[in-house]
Amino acid sequence: MDTLQSDLAKAPNFLLWSFLTLILLFSGHEFYHDREIEARKFYSQSAEQAVVKMAIEGIPQVEVLQSLCLLALRDIKEGKQAQACMRIGMASRLQAFRTLQHNNTNQSETRDLTISRCHWSIRILESIFTPQLSIPSPPQTQISPEYPYPPSAPVPPSLPSASPTQADLFDTTDPTNDHGIVAYGIQLIIIWGETASYLHSIRTNPNLNEETPWSLRSTYSKLNHRRNEHETQLPESHLLRNVAFTKRTRAEIFTHQEYWTSWISMQVFCHALVAIQNHPFIHLVILRGNRGVSQSRLFLQQTVDHALFHSEWVFRLVQAWENFELPLHDPLIAHLVAATASISWIFQFARDRGIGEKARGHLVVAERLLTRMSTVWPHISHRLKTLHALQASASVATTNPSISSEHQGATITRGTTITIQPSLFWDLLDPKICPTETLGSSGPAAPGARMRVTTQFMHPLSEDEPSVGQEQRGVGGVGGGGERFMPDVHAHELEQLSLDELFGQLGDDEFTWVL
Repeated sequence: MDTLQSDLAKAPNFLLWSFLTLILLFSGHEFYHDREIEARKFYSQSAEQAVVKMAIEGIPQVEVLQSLCLLALRDIKEGKQAQACMRIGMASRLQAFRTLQHNNTNQSETRDLTISRCHWSIRILESIFTPQLSIPSPPQTQISPEYPYPPSAPVPPSLPSASPTQADLFDTTDPTNDHGIVAYGIQLIIIWGETASYLHSIRTNPNLNEETPWSLRSTYSKLNHRRNEHETQLPESHLLRNVAFTKRTRAEIFTHQEYWTSWISMQVFCHALVAIQNHPFIHLVILRGNRGVSQSRLFLQQTVDHALFHSEWVFRLVQAWENFELPLHDPLIAHLVAATASISWIFQFARDRGIGEKARGHLVVAERLLTRMSTVWPHISHRLKTLHALQASASVATTNPSISSEHQGATITRGTTITIQPSLFWDLLDPKICPTETLGSSGPAAPGARMRVTTQFMHPLSEDEPSVGQEQRGVGGVGGGGERFMPDVHAHELEQLSLDELFGQLGDDEFTWVL
């Protein structure tokens, strides 16, 4: 922001036009005398005529790439997702052509900040808005990326009252290798793009469903490996227990908002990735329905545990940020919250009244966030409508004919079967680039799928009484505590436990886990 004005002053006209056509969607100026719509139309037409022509001719100027990114965001803001998709694709191919051109000619291109930002902006746009169409990236290596990560705001000063924490026993991360909070957020966004592509493949490619997800060569396992590698490279300075996020005041958060905005996004990305990849709908409905493919009970147990644990953290983090009365603007957060809310939709049918109420509370948090976000990014309104349609379609069938229907099954005393509409879940997990506005509001209801929620699963931890000395590092540096059996549960009693009974072991809404 400190160089924006000077950069635009010396920029070519088509870049200035691209900037103005986007900015005028968010703000106005007295210069235009309330004629911003006409000005935006002029800027848009002028920019497109120049930029598209140069892109087609293969002119890989950085300003052309910047303009394509700005115009893509303009299209997204206006709800033109198909145009945005093509614009992002054009920028991606032009950037690839630029890199190939320099590599073939053995030219040593200086990777300055502008080029680096351009490269990562395109990667981010692809991962967030068009992951289904993105060309898979090559396997990640431990060497430095071809383009350096953009600089990040420094970690805020430690609180004087914060007690020092012990380093992880086996941690070998060198603090000098800290790439900055923005870099680790970008890495997770790229992993999300790969995860979204995986979900899309499950939906559209029946042959992929024959892959056993727990096998070492499966896409599921490779994604787990990617996330684990990311976690091992994340310096301790960014962990929740070290930054003391929940102990900060609003003034402190606001003073260092550039860091904290990136930090909260990274944390939400991290937990949402795990929760969505282990979504009960994916593993208990879609993959479980494959003929001839047996499923490991232990694996199913682990997926539900992960979905429960990490979806809980997504809403804890969002709620904690909202307590500071600072808005979130990242459209990827909105999408991930909507997708994670579909997990809470399942958990609201738990037999334990408290667990059902907590899940419904998560749905309220999601609705509140999506409602506000849809005013900034109109395409988010489709996620909100889908979530409303999912709630409206909620129906419960139970083995107990005397079940009370109060609060959509919160008082169930026997096994529960949830009837769901897969199309609604897919609209949240793998939304179409050009979604329709009709969500089952007319015509016969779409065929439903049935999900049993009485399978026995272990909850990963009891947060009320953490083990002494167990300060373990959670995924993404947020969660903590190791997996262990619940107190007073013996091996011979496990067959009598239901999923809903185990849900009741989750603690209150405070950040009380050992971190």
